Amino acid sequence: MASRKPKKTRVPLLSPELLYQITSGHVATALSLNEWVQGFFDPTDFIITDPLGRRLGYSAATGALNETSGAFYSGDGLLRQFLIPLAIPGLYKIELFGLGEEANFGIASKKYGVGMERQYLGSGESRVIYFLKEVEPGGMGDVDGDGDVDADDVTFLAGIIPRFASGSNDPGDLNGDGILDQSDVTLLQRLTEVVNASYPQIVTSRAEPVPVISVWGLLMMCGTLILIGTWRIRRNRERWE
Repeated sequence: MASRKPKKTRVPLLSPELLYQITSGHVATALSLNEWVQGFFDPTDFIITDPLGRRLGYSAATGALNETSGAFYSGDGLLRQFLIPLAIPGLYKIELFGLGEEANFGIASKKYGVGMERQYLGSGESRVIYFLKEVEPGGMGDVDGDGDVDADDVTFLAGIIPRFASGSNDPGDLNGDGILDQSDVTLLQRLTEVVNASYPQIVTSRAEPVPVISVWGLLMMCGTLILIGTWRIRRNRERWE
């Protein structure tokens, strides 16, 4: 089958599963933070790998994966989505695994988004896209607050351990266990190496800054995706009749 040129459109990155998690308090602070990264995939399996090699998502070969502390994954349903509330800076690799249908997919941060793309992915076909999460001043990894992640941050963190994290968004708590210790120093050392490394060509393009989402905006976006899900259910039902 000839390759089809991806079609770009704009679809909100919210699913009913994520709305439930927000309203139930599990990710209540996610949208008020500056460091989230989220993605929406329908219908295609995916695995996202963060700059430290930690994976999140699902494929038939690996099963469900969630190696990132505090991350949300909606599971293998009609709408597949992830949200990393405190995403570390660096290059994220997203592997898409086709299910023999036209798939919608996209990834965004609070600052940048790539919109949504629509492309046919045959069964067994795969595609890889990349997303660059920039350093947030005082954000994850930038423990000295100077706007970068480098050896100075490693030295600073090594000089204050062991201690409890200052909160859920402590920039030095890279493993998310609430304690700053040598394991965080080791992760930060690795992060400085990958953040400042030469990145491969990024095949996704940045779009306009993503606006702050209001509660009414969340409800409207949820309604949109429910309509998409309802249409897919009806379409599948018609195939069997």
